[in-house]
Amino acid sequence: MSRPLYCVVARNRLTGEREIVSRSLTREKAEEVRIKYTNFRGTKKPYTHPKVEIYTPQLELQFKS
Repeated sequence: MSRPLYCVVARNRLTGEREIVSRSLTREKAEEVRIKYTNFRGTKKPYTHPKVEIYTPQLELQFKS
């Protein structure tokens, strides 16, 4: 059985929606990336409230008619 992959999800300051801000990582690496996003200084940082979640690929297929 393989271990699940994780990613960092944060709120976009511009749109207010939560977005994936990292690639799929192990739990330990995802925590390191989350800490990096948490430690950004200033009010102009693009993402706020980062957290680690299980990675679920979001695939969008577009077919031409």
